[in-house]
Amino acid sequence: SVASHQLRTPLTGIKWFAQFLMDNKAGELAEEQRDYIKQIFISNERMIGLVEDLLNVSHIETGQKFNIDKKQINIFEVIKEAIDDQSVMAEKQKVKLALSSTIPKKLNMLIDKEKMYQVFYNLIDNAIKYSEERSTINIGCKRNNHDIVFYIKDRGLGIPKSQQNRIFQKFFRADNVMSSDTTGSGLGLYIIKAIVEAHGGEMWFESAERKGTTFYVSLPKHAIPKKEVESEELLAIAR
Repeated sequence: SVASHQLRTPLTGIKWFAQFLMDNKAGELAEEQRDYIKQIFISNERMIGLVEDLLNVSHIETGQKFNIDKKQINIFEVIKEAIDDQSVMAEKQKVKLALSSTIPKKLNMLIDKEKMYQVFYNLIDNAIKYSEERSTINIGCKRNNHDIVFYIKDRGLGIPKSQQNRIFQKFFRADNVMSSDTTGSGLGLYIIKAIVEAHGGEMWFESAERKGTTFYVSLPKHAIPKKEVESEELLAIAR
């Protein structure tokens, strides 16, 4: 935790100086120079993300968990923002992101907006990385007796059955992912599972190798303020 905090300052400095150079604040750059600076910026952003992940792991393992700041937030907008922010990557990977109408456009819940954005962003990011080209990733929700269950379903590499019991362990990456050209720290699922549990929810998945994976995020219905149940669509889900 101490090391991660100490790393933040120089990494932030590198980020802003690289940004200044890309914005021509020190003079015009040649195209080749701009490409080099851009690669420095991208690599530095990855380092900042890794440091943030390590800090989160430290919080989880020391029992600090997270500082969850719950407010009445329209979770549809959180999911839509995560989808929009991944749209360029999806296009690059030649996959389609499909947001189901099963998620009401007004679904206010008591959540930490930033943390829940991290959950959906990470799951959509993984789905894009490991999907087959020209496949569709479906994002939607359903209800059971006690929870609202959100799902992200891909048609990609899948998780080997022999390794599925390790998928939420920190630093774990499945063999079929390690052999692909995708990158990752193996911390994302470990962290977002802790975020979901800090909201009183649960997280699990179903997967078959070479057929795809569906991740589920359940949040308790009591997280929906009664006074926010306005539309018939939302009322049906909240019952």
